Amino acid sequence: MSRTDWSLAFWLNLENINNRLKIFKKPFFHAVIDDFFTEEALRYLRITCDNIEPTYFAFHDKYPYRNAVCPSKIFYSFIKCHKYSDFLKKLINITVKPCKDFPYPQYYVFDRGNDNALKVHTDLEANISRAYTSLVYLHENWQPEFGGCLQLHISRKTNSVVKLIVPKPNRLVFFAISERSFHSTQSCQNHFIRKNLVVDWDKG
Repeated sequence: MSRTDWSLAFWLNLENINNRLKIFKKPFFHAVIDDFFTEEALRYLRITCDNIEPTYFAFHDKYPYRNAVCPSKIFYSFIKCHKYSDFLKKLINITVKPCKDFPYPQYYVFDRGNDNALKVHTDLEANISRAYTSLVYLHENWQPEFGGCLQLHISRKTNSVVKLIVPKPNRLVFFAISERSFHSTQSCQNHFIRKNLVVDWDKG
């Protein structure tokens, strides 16, 4: 792979992508695209992220995951290029630019046994600029008994779930961040380890 390869055709599975795109306005704006990356790009990102040195991960007492910056310079160059932001604008009709406060793609690993559910939250933080977030599931397999679904809520109450999004491998989930973007995740079961590659965005 060229170190300057940030073409859409290398990274993204563009075939029939509009047919795989689903956009929703409730309970808050979100979009889902299955089979988002090409097989070659997905394989490259999995290998890159799975080979991050353990010492590079941050661990959190309050959160059930560890995370690290995705070390791929070519992937970072790709998400920063105008081709990708223009593609997102054309695809989902939203203008974005790379996030000033969270400029680097982050790799999240939920591997703390069965104690790895995320409580209801919005991702909205004081003095943080991000307006949208996107994640792609990098794990290689998912079955219903594994759990780990993304849950969308209509309020901060735990029992206010109105939608489940299953963590299907190579599925992109893109959503707006606001005071109403309540979401949580189920705990992972049966030794399932959820792996997310996250990119944050500002309004363009």
